Amino acid sequence: MVLYFVAVQINIREACIPTENKCVSVSVGPKRSDFAEKTFPQDGDWTMLEKAGFEEEQIRKLWTMKSILVGRVRLFGPCVWLLCSLI
Repeated sequence: MVLYFVAVQINIREACIPTENKCVSVSVGPKRSDFAEKTFPQDGDWTMLEKAGFEEEQIRKLWTMKSILVGRVRLFGPCVWLLCSLI
């Protein structure tokens, strides 16, 4: 269970959108794309997402696909492990 909480801290970004009165959580990867490195060299993940958008299409532009998959497996893996250990 600890692994899941660590994965959430590393791979989930949450930002509130005041104009829509809601918060959005998205999963990202550990490695940024070349586009993100060139376009947002000094920005953090949250700033980058606020500028580019929170849609899946934008996330795929900002992080490499392999990196996104690694991040999502890090989130999914501990859940599967926990479920399997309960059986």
